[in-house]
Amino acid sequence: MESLYDYSPVEKGCYDLCRDIQNRISHGDCCLVDLSAESDDTGQTPVIFEEKAGTFWTRQYIGLVEYQGHRIFIGSRFDRGNPEPFFLWYLIGHFLGESIVTLDDIGSTDQNDFFDGLLALRLAIQIRRAQKHGGLRAYRSFARNDSQVRGVIDIPRHIRENMEQDNGRIAYRTQTYSLDNDWNVLFLHATHAAGRRCPDLMRRLQRRLPEYTSALRTIEQAVSNRETPGVRQVLARTERKITNPVYQNWEPARVAARDILRRTESAPGENRASIVTGVFLDSGFLWERLLEDRLFAGAKKPFTQQSRDVLDGHLTIRPDFYFSSQGTVLDAKYRPVWEKTLAVANGRWSRSLDASGSADVRENIYQVFGYMLALDCSEGGVIFPAHSLRNPAADRIDPSDRRFWRIPVCIPQAADYPAFRDALEKEFCRLRTLAPVSRIVT
Repeated sequence: MESLYDYSPVEKGCYDLCRDIQNRISHGDCCLVDLSAESDDTGQTPVIFEEKAGTFWTRQYIGLVEYQGHRIFIGSRFDRGNPEPFFLWYLIGHFLGESIVTLDDIGSTDQNDFFDGLLALRLAIQIRRAQKHGGLRAYRSFARNDSQVRGVIDIPRHIRENMEQDNGRIAYRTQTYSLDNDWNVLFLHATHAAGRRCPDLMRRLQRRLPEYTSALRTIEQAVSNRETPGVRQVLARTERKITNPVYQNWEPARVAARDILRRTESAPGENRASIVTGVFLDSGFLWERLLEDRLFAGAKKPFTQQSRDVLDGHLTIRPDFYFSSQGTVLDAKYRPVWEKTLAVANGRWSRSLDASGSADVRENIYQVFGYMLALDCSEGGVIFPAHSLRNPAADRIDPSDRRFWRIPVCIPQAADYPAFRDALEKEFCRLRTLAPVSRIVT
């Protein structure tokens, strides 16, 4: 197995493999599951590997990719010095957001099984959450043939099935909201597939999550008399999103279940040489969610992330963190280029960047400037992870009194996960005492 890190150069020996993988992905010859996606229809082709100036680089994705018998694990660059992927565990733990279940429940940190275990863990959590609001029912038509007519009589079928028999039955059609529906069949298929892939984990989850076990038992009883369709048929029937507001809590479970079936039912790379398979997470998205949960959870007034129309509706903007009462707008950035701007103690940090880094920084600055102008904010900036401990830095926007902030969050190194978690929590506490975060949070 090849081990790589996000936003890092790839060794020359992997160039051909990375090129083949990205070409396959670009042509759609892949079955990739984005664990961090909130929809199973993003319409975008992920760029796992990118060629720049004759060198291949990884992007923001963390995960496991398989192709032609090769397995590539892409970890977080901040775990390079840790004995285990502590920062990855921390990001995932807050993304799942379920204190009753921990990463220890996966039972193994082995890279071969870790991401498949995450798929199963996410499905269990989503079903547990949704079940709290009631079972998922759908409007279905049933063809009955008995003596208790509760619908519209089906005369042709009645003649065909009952005319020559004195059995007291009548053929009829009835429609009702029922637990016996394709979505619940999907959940059972996905649970069984996860059980085959991670049997020990699924047994532990059923013991630890009684609501999840109860939901599965209810679903099994509801669809027990139905002829169970195959996986391909179930996936085709459940492409439609769950839009009913009564059952909207089941939509994340639908996405998780389809991801499991797409992952487990597609053969690995060594068995299907023409397809790339894998499971990954968007670290940029997880970084934004982590800041929302750990840094700004105690804001004096909550931030907004709503889309806003500007230029008479010609454009739409959506800042990551907009604090209207403080006149501050901040954007979460995960690229390593912002950390490089901290390396210059004196002088102009903008001149210390290479052409590619300078272009990325310029694009980010223009984006934040646009937010500040549209929202009439006096302060704006970016928040990014860093390897070293630094204080936020502010640059005045000439000729106004507005300021642009660079806010680094130091990701620590540690000997074990509890020490890592404690050190990162202390870093968040430290930042809450410094401007501009101190003006935002209590």
